[in-house]
Amino acid sequence: MGLQHLLFPVADQYSDPNAWNSDEHFPIKLALALAAAALALHLRANKVDDRTVARFSRTTGAALVAACDEIARELKTVLAGNADGWDGAEYQAIAADWSFLSLWQGGGFTAASDAMPRTRRALEAAMTLGLRIHPLQAFAAGIAKMPAGSRISPHCDGGLLSFTAHLGLEVPARCELVVGGEARPWARGAFFAFDPSWVHAAANDGDTDRYVLLLQPLRDDARDEDVAAVAHYLHPNV
Repeated sequence: MGLQHLLFPVADQYSDPNAWNSDEHFPIKLALALAAAALALHLRANKVDDRTVARFSRTTGAALVAACDEIARELKTVLAGNADGWDGAEYQAIAADWSFLSLWQGGGFTAASDAMPRTRRALEAAMTLGLRIHPLQAFAAGIAKMPAGSRISPHCDGGLLSFTAHLGLEVPARCELVVGGEARPWARGAFFAFDPSWVHAAANDGDTDRYVLLLQPLRDDARDEDVAAVAHYLHPNV
């Protein structure tokens, strides 16, 4: 039985937002919360395996690496134009200086992607090779900036349906990510993916800002109905 069968039948009976305001529906909301927790526990017990990351790096990653120079050139043009649309991290205490230019979010490309057409085409090509971007992630696909001298504190991310992938675009020396105690230095044109449920942190001790193409691909075992179930649970009426 898929998670959607646990979440949807009772929730779909209450499309009126006011229906959720009474105490009589507390058991239903509790059941929904427990079902979502069951999904989280299932995925937490089955972390992203090395084969998923290796397969992704060989296919989608290789396609994006081939487009790295074009993406980097478009990024320079965007930065020279002081483009709008950069958002800060959701948790400022963890990454006060980090920012993100979203190119794809919620199921489609953003307005900001219009300024980076070759990057958009590279992402579209990656999608034909099997890239499925997590539609529920706030920072699903785009450019991540880490200023010179900044830090990202140790943390783990809650996106249990996905993993994280980086392609180095502009990377100074003395700039690295540490995942599960293992140092992973960024490099221009180098692509790597990792499981963000492991504790990770980052430091840019270089003299210039670091920019990477950041993706949140869905895990191989994350089905469309699992995404729909989580989306339904996160709906404000639930």
